[in-house]
Amino acid sequence: MNELIQTFHIDYRLILAQMVNFGLVFVILWFFALKPLMKIMKQRQDTIEKGLRDAKRIEESMTKSKQMYEEKLQYARQEANKILEATQKECEFRRKEILGQAKTEVEKIIQEAKQQIETEKNNLVREAQKDLASIIQMALERILGKALTPEIDRKLIDKHLQELKF
Repeated sequence: MNELIQTFHIDYRLILAQMVNFGLVFVILWFFALKPLMKIMKQRQDTIEKGLRDAKRIEESMTKSKQMYEEKLQYARQEANKILEATQKECEFRRKEILGQAKTEVEKIIQEAKQQIETEKNNLVREAQKDLASIIQMALERILGKALTPEIDRKLIDKHLQELKF
């Protein structure tokens, strides 16, 4: 081994000094560079992981929100359809009710008109009977040549009117 040390000019004191230097540099780098760098990298890794968790949570929240929005929208559409159907039924009911009232009023007006026509007809018949009675009275006076008593006239007129009955 001596030959090897002399051939390569290896000095164990120099190697030991280099090992101590390397150890000191390593310790200094470890405490002043690598340890703070590892701490910063750990913090950054934690921040990134937290950001990913938050992003996933936000995505899930958005998915739930979208699903809730769709459900509420569907519910609102169903409610709108129910309201529309109820309104249509109410309109149909009102339309039938109004038509029924109008029909009743028309029938009432027609009935009143019929009664009025009947009343006018009866009045015209009475007037025609009076006119006819006076015409018959005048004709009898001319035919008989003399006026009959009002009682006899009335009896004859009523008798003939009964025969002619309208």
